[in-house]
Amino acid sequence: MDNDEEVNLKAVKRSMFDELEVPVASGKTKKSTSTNNSSVAAWKSISYLDPRRSQTLFMGLAFTLVFYVTVYALGASLPDGWLGGLVDIFLKPRNLIVVIPACALFFWGISILLLKRIRLRKQKSALTLSVIPQDPNFILNAETSKLVLGRLEKTISDPDQFLLLRRIRISISNLRNLGQVSDVSEILRAESEEDVARHENSYALIHSFIWAIPVLGFIGTAIGLSVAIGDFGSVLAGANDLSAIKESLGSVTSGLGTAFETTLVGLFLALILQMVAAIQEDEEAKFLNDCSVYCQEAIVSRLRISSDNKSN
Repeated sequence: MDNDEEVNLKAVKRSMFDELEVPVASGKTKKSTSTNNSSVAAWKSISYLDPRRSQTLFMGLAFTLVFYVTVYALGASLPDGWLGGLVDIFLKPRNLIVVIPACALFFWGISILLLKRIRLRKQKSALTLSVIPQDPNFILNAETSKLVLGRLEKTISDPDQFLLLRRIRISISNLRNLGQVSDVSEILRAESEEDVARHENSYALIHSFIWAIPVLGFIGTAIGLSVAIGDFGSVLAGANDLSAIKESLGSVTSGLGTAFETTLVGLFLALILQMVAAIQEDEEAKFLNDCSVYCQEAIVSRLRISSDNKSN
């Protein structure tokens, strides 16, 4: 009896696991739970306007390296003058401890904004796609939602890679599955708010760079002043006459030069990064507003209650 019960228990377990497996075209089986987990992971990894930090960090370091190779080449070939003096600011040994980190943060921020602009151009292309029928007499309800989803699948294989098409897919799928016209506008509003919050959070790192770069410049100011004051004290202690003091003032003025030059570099780089970030942020805000207007005109304004819902 015990053996029969054990055999039955194994058969039940085997049948339970068979139900969890889904056949595929090659004849092998694949667990539906693993498929669902992989699809969920892929959905979570979608980032429409916010590039990966590791990618932008690598680009920023590469840009910094190229910049300093160019600066060293110019410093060796340029004659003395205002351009040579400008290049020399980035090459002075006392400035490097501040200027190199400031340039690295600057180019990291520029890399983020560059990839954001490329992604924004791709997202804007979704506004030109004809997903909703252009017939002015077309109405959107639970029955016609299947037509819209079919057009969406025929237009592009993976609509979720576009922010706008994802909004449309989620709202239309809800209309098809539940038939609730009143929920569509609420879903679109919630998606719009979520996209705006994601857009604002994507600039947190850039805003921290805009704050940190001038702070590095002020750190250079403190270093330069401390060096100048220390050198001036040693000059006064070791000099016996006025002529010796004049000859030793070069080390004092070099410390003051470090103080002002590092501050200038920090403020200049932060100003450029702030202006470029403001332009890009405004472009993204306009795009999100265009998506909301598109959904309002193409979807919400065409919603109608079907005859079945009216009779119920």
